[in-house]
Amino acid sequence: MADDIKQVGDIDFSLRTSEIVTDEPNAGDTDRATCYFNGAAYSTGAQICSGGNLLYCQTNGAWRRLGGC
Repeated sequence: MADDIKQVGDIDFSLRTSEIVTDEPNAGDTDRATCYFNGAAYSTGAQICSGGNLLYCQTNGAWRRLGGC
């Protein structure tokens, strides 16, 4: 795993977390450019590791699961 990928731990459901998807974004998605995980904001393109899953912040404001980390 790359050193620049932040380990964020498991989801805390009491804090704001964007949707996590496993497929490509829908064509109708809007450009929000911010994803949230446990209340922290991340810019489009950010990658984090949560519970062994590599998550990528998409332009639609949702996390995309890319695989393991």
